[in-house]
Amino acid sequence: MPPRRLAWVCLGAGAVLTALLLALPFTYFQGYDYLELHTFYKQYLREGILSGQAPWWNPYVALGRPYFADIETTVCYPPNWLIFPLGVTAGVTAMVALHLALGLYGAVRLGGELGLGALWSWVGALTYPLAGFVLARLQLGQMHVFFSLCWVPLVFYAAARLQARPDRAGVARMAAVLALWILAGSPPFVWVDGLGLAAWVALRSPSLRAAGRGLLALVVAGTVALELAAVQLIPWIELLGQGNRPAHAVEYATRHGMRAPEWLGLALWPSAGRMIPPESNVGLGLPLALAAGVGCACAWRRREDRALALVALLGGVLAAGALTPLLPFLAAHVPGFGALRFPTRYSVLAATALLWLGLRALQRFVPARWAPPVAALQLAAVALAGFACVRSYALHFGGFWDEQVKADLVAHGAFGPAGVPPRIAFDEERVRPNSGMVEGYSSLGGFANPHLGRVWTAVHEQAGLVPPAFAVHEIALEVFDHGPFPVPDANLVLGWDQAAGHPVWRPPAAADPRAAVRGGGTAEIIRYTRNALDVRTRAAQAGLLVLAEPWYPGWSATVNGAPAEVVLADGWKRAVAVPAGPAEVRLTFFPRNFYLGLAISGAALAAVIAGWRRKTVDTGAPA
Repeated sequence: MPPRRLAWVCLGAGAVLTALLLALPFTYFQGYDYLELHTFYKQYLREGILSGQAPWWNPYVALGRPYFADIETTVCYPPNWLIFPLGVTAGVTAMVALHLALGLYGAVRLGGELGLGALWSWVGALTYPLAGFVLARLQLGQMHVFFSLCWVPLVFYAAARLQARPDRAGVARMAAVLALWILAGSPPFVWVDGLGLAAWVALRSPSLRAAGRGLLALVVAGTVALELAAVQLIPWIELLGQGNRPAHAVEYATRHGMRAPEWLGLALWPSAGRMIPPESNVGLGLPLALAAGVGCACAWRRREDRALALVALLGGVLAAGALTPLLPFLAAHVPGFGALRFPTRYSVLAATALLWLGLRALQRFVPARWAPPVAALQLAAVALAGFACVRSYALHFGGFWDEQVKADLVAHGAFGPAGVPPRIAFDEERVRPNSGMVEGYSSLGGFANPHLGRVWTAVHEQAGLVPPAFAVHEIALEVFDHGPFPVPDANLVLGWDQAAGHPVWRPPAAADPRAAVRGGGTAEIIRYTRNALDVRTRAAQAGLLVLAEPWYPGWSATVNGAPAEVVLADGWKRAVAVPAGPAEVRLTFFPRNFYLGLAISGAALAAVIAGWRRKTVDTGAPA
């Protein structure tokens, strides 16, 4: 089938699959991560852009943190821009359909590259999005992970074409695919599948020389892809440096490995009494799982099968975490391996390789007259497994208090004319920690990865707790056991009293001030927006304006129009030196090195376009 026609067929199939998923009782719109994170990220971005506010800073989550620098916001990912004309709900639906089509297209093309006929290529294409490791992510609302996984078949196909013809045009196309894969917003899965991609390219090569040439082309394309994505990667790397997540921790990267019984999920599916954890869900459907076993047994006879089997073995051993010595050794000595959380994520690599190995076995051993019914049996099995997966992940949440909390704040007059978001302290069981992005209040906690390290430490230490070492995406629930206002200097005005079982209001005058002049004087925030705030001070003598707002690189200030340094105070706060007497202080945020990243991305884009259009010297035909 011609590529253009195939693309249209896949778009139609993606739309049909999306409609079927939305017809189920539980959809991705009810998934945990969507309700807690992505719905707010997308609404915040859309409302900000349409109102003319750049998406640099987020003052509503975890006392304030960068927005653009968080790669999970997918600000620079083109498909995410569908939310602007379509709205969030329709835009996300269109994104799901588009990525399902992308996964189908890539899988069909990869199937042809692996020597599969049309029937088995389409069986693979339809199995892939319904497999447990893909569908589970979508149904849990992990949109960025789902989008990233939908790129994987096309990434492997592009790598195979680059390996066959490592010229400039191939490098340019590969770089473009890799850059979009990175910008989809899930670096852990880019790492996992990227590792498998490199191993696959090397193992399927006919010689060491060919392997070196293929890996070199892949490295060049990967370097260009990183440059294409630099506009968002550079701020993200800075956020990681300021975050609470360990950059290298062997125990962090190797605990909770995948145990042998969990691999039975390749053939079995969840039931009413047995839910397969999403991090270890590798369901492929019984026929394909059995065929993959046959393919592994016969893999030594063919180079392509050997490569897939060895990649599956690599993923399986790494997924075992500390249950084998390999991952602990790599995590301790090789950069990158010590940063991944949940080693079970390497099972995605194993399951993907087994999927294609099983399809090659089915094509080889199933007689032609039996191929259609076996194919239908496989699709029915994976569809039933997918439905069982959806049912097992149907989490039922109680009513959220988000709107009621806002109504209480409005009733108490907490929203002043300056636009300062009132601060609240509610645990996630009552108020979604990121809901302030839509409702307009600021929360003590947040569903974020990473949190700012200084704020994270201060929140837990002021509540008398040691910061958690592994559960780093939300503050510990024990924080809220220390009264309705567990962090004294966070300017909290509404909190939850665990003992009394009701919210407690604290007038702003009784709370620790959001802005204060140390050394004597007054401070008043007269204007507060997403990326800037203006403060009017009157100091008895030269002193320090201290704001209960997180310090972060990129915040700058002017005092009476003259540049001033924003310094760190109290371990996490912003502060600016002010003179005696009246002063007008303005603080603004803009990501450091943004223009550098933009320049790098622009130069890389120009190089990719030039390489894509380059004609080969030999024939003069398009590369």
